[in-house]
Amino acid sequence: MLPLSLGLLALLMLGSFDQVQRALKYVLLCLLAYAVAAVLAHPNWGAVARGSLVPHFEWTGRYTAGALSLLGTTVTSYVYVWQTIAHAERRPSRSRLHAGKKDAILGSFFAVAVFWFILIAMGATLGVHHLQANTAADAAEALRPLAGKFAGGLFAVGLLASALVALPVLIATTAYVTGAQLQRKRGLSVKVREAPVFYGTLVSAAVLGTGLALSGISPIRLLFIAGIIGGIATPIGLGLLLLVAGNHTLMRGRPVSRPLLVTGWIVTTSIAGLSVAFIAQQLTSVA
Repeated sequence: MLPLSLGLLALLMLGSFDQVQRALKYVLLCLLAYAVAAVLAHPNWGAVARGSLVPHFEWTGRYTAGALSLLGTTVTSYVYVWQTIAHAERRPSRSRLHAGKKDAILGSFFAVAVFWFILIAMGATLGVHHLQANTAADAAEALRPLAGKFAGGLFAVGLLASALVALPVLIATTAYVTGAQLQRKRGLSVKVREAPVFYGTLVSAAVLGTGLALSGISPIRLLFIAGIIGGIATPIGLGLLLLVAGNHTLMRGRPVSRPLLVTGWIVTTSIAGLSVAFIAQQLTSVA
């Protein structure tokens, strides 16, 4: 964990924004390992199709917590904040904004596909045999006897690639938001001496994350709880973002389209409803 943290810090502190983006794009190709691992896990594709196309919901605390954590991990504020940061760093022309929109749509499709393959691989092995994994390494190792050594190895490659993509985004976004709140200079293309608060936050976030990883606390449990917190907070940030995006004055005469706004409010309302259901269940169980 320590070498990984040091390597990522070196990339973020020494590389420009474009260099970081370029490196992450190449790492993304490694996520295709999840698709191969899912096929090697030999799932019941009929059950996969039914589970993917037919909605299913259970009014239980466990199910609601899992669904909220899932949404809080995928529809997290880091995703759309990072998109905003990318546009701010590149300052694209109006003609390039259309290409950026297509890139965002394609990226969302790719992310959903990768996550789908992860669910298939884990459901066809650990899920069918009712096994649990406390760490990402446990998950990859558990796949080996159930789906073969190649599936386990490929899943491990996918996990490493996921960390290499997610960690720089999480760390950098935290530093950007902190710099914005304190109204300090920020940006991966800015020299370290010119943005001490920004880079200090980068280092602090990396040190804190490394410390938690080495503390012995189950990282899967931490991620699950963080996902729930993110799921509860996401409707707030997403709602504010939609209010700004739909405001004609703030967007300088170029607000987002009405269909996109409607879709955004549907997503926001759905996650908010799930958050309320989770909180109500927790209060009921305590009472």
